[in-house]
Amino acid sequence: FSPPCAIIDIARWTKLSAVVMVCGTNFCTFVSDGRCVKFDKNGKVIGIRTDDFQKIFKLNEKLIYGTSGQFNLDGDILAPFDEYPDKSVLTMNMAIKCIERHLERCNYGIGDRTFLLGGKNNKGQFQLNTFVHKSSFSPVEKEVLIPSDGQFYVKTAIPPDVNQDDIRKLLNKN
Repeated sequence: FSPPCAIIDIARWTKLSAVVMVCGTNFCTFVSDGRCVKFDKNGKVIGIRTDDFQKIFKLNEKLIYGTSGQFNLDGDILAPFDEYPDKSVLTMNMAIKCIERHLERCNYGIGDRTFLLGGKNNKGQFQLNTFVHKSSFSPVEKEVLIPSDGQFYVKTAIPPDVNQDDIRKLLNKN
């Protein structure tokens, strides 16, 4: 078996801020670009701030976290976990609760924001979780997936104008 591999020409997607999570029965991995774009007051992309921006974080030996969307550059990417300065104590259930509480407290206004959480759950199974916040007027969309034998799941956090099916097709090519 050869793992999927894709090279994506990011230069043609100036709005691209992609995080991809792949989870199987014995692994969980994330990959992302480093692009951070500038928005105007209406949420329209007006330029590239940097191509060296961290969106994926290893919280501890069992959990990986990634996010994509509109947010400030003042460190609030890890804000959901502020109540735990020592991230090594976080379990999957604790991290899920942190993200849920954070989303209840915060209003991101314009633009989407996606949180991805993957790793081992309390039963030792690999699990992936997605939380999509589309606007302050819509509920958070949540999904939990636990692969069974021979399965793996791919979830993405990408801008709405990029077709997720195109990304999945790229990743599924061997």
